Amino acid sequence: MQTHPERESLLRQAASLLATGDEQGAIALYDRLLATRPDDAESLCMRGVALRMLANRVLEAAWHDYERAIEADPDFPKPHFQLIRLADSLGRLDQVVRAYKQRILANRVEPKNYAYLGFALLTAGDTDSALRVVETGLAVGPTDPYLHYTRGEILRARGDIAEAVAAWERALLHDASLVDALYALGEVHEEAGRTAQARAVWQQLAARLEELGAPDAQIADVKRRMDGDPKDAKNRFAAGSGGLEPFS
Repeated sequence: MQTHPERESLLRQAASLLATGDEQGAIALYDRLLATRPDDAESLCMRGVALRMLANRVLEAAWHDYERAIEADPDFPKPHFQLIRLADSLGRLDQVVRAYKQRILANRVEPKNYAYLGFALLTAGDTDSALRVVETGLAVGPTDPYLHYTRGEILRARGDIAEAVAAWERALLHDASLVDALYALGEVHEEAGRTAQARAVWQQLAARLEELGAPDAQIADVKRRMDGDPKDAKNRFAAGSGGLEPFS
């Protein structure tokens, strides 16, 4: 066990590393302290501070990557949905709502812009506005799968499960690869105790994930749900991804 002077020295070193932005170095020192003093409240607290600072740095990096992805290919849906989810974590939903309103003003005939704004409003908890935006978008693009998917999520949040299911089924009719719609359908069937329907959806989803080359753990989670284990399998893909980054 460290002596009192050793402990104080390690705490000062760790604080210095934090001040220079070396969160990982500081965490390593707090780990050394906690290896011999696992109940040291100050070390536990400061390790938490260091982890939060590191997490913020990582989230900021993700934010910039999503922004760059959108700039590189504005028509690629996945980074839009990912950015909205991240905005919720970073307290920037007002910012993205304003941004997607501007996108609609700049291009009123692009259906996905209404899906993005609707999803941002849903994430902010404003289901009334979200539904109005999405229904406006459906008048512009009635076959857009992202609008139907987002409408389903809004309706689920409002407790209208039957209509949500119908919306997700329409989304899959227009894009059978939209895995978030499959996740949503599987979840509501499972929650309602419709075991056979849920199993059929999980089976379809597992096959689709294998086609996409999803991580083995992701596929295994879905297959556990096929076997009646609802635990896990919450790591959704990004809506409209066609790729492998988890939705939530």
